[in-house]
Amino acid sequence: MIGVRMQPDQLEELDGWIAKQDDPKPSRPEAVRRILKEALVD
Repeated sequence: MIGVRMQPDQLEELDGWIAKQDDPKPSRPEAVRRILKEALVD
């Protein structure tokens, strides 16, 4: 388990990404996991 600190502008971008997702919306931690999973796919 790791903790991540994000700047307000980064949180704003993350929240914007979350807002575009289908309901039910992911939490911030779940959003980070999904984004990382997508980014790490070969």
